[in-house]
Amino acid sequence: MDIINLFNKTINDIIENIHAFTKSDKDFTRHRLMDAESVIKTIFRMQGQSLDTELLNLFPNTEKNNSFWLYTAKI
Repeated sequence: MDIINLFNKTINDIIENIHAFTKSDKDFTRHRLMDAESVIKTIFRMQGQSLDTELLNLFPNTEKNNSFWLYTAKI
């Protein structure tokens, strides 16, 4: 098994048991701009910039930027 497949399998295992890694059973139950899988993969793709910069790079169009600011306010 190559490293990419192992990485994706590990993330899928985490997603299947996401509540073992959260404080509340309500975490990751509502529809959000980013689901748990996207959050995990985004963290691994970060390049050492500020969270604001990383998320603005992820959501460059202005329509989603409002959701971005609401998202960062909840972190």
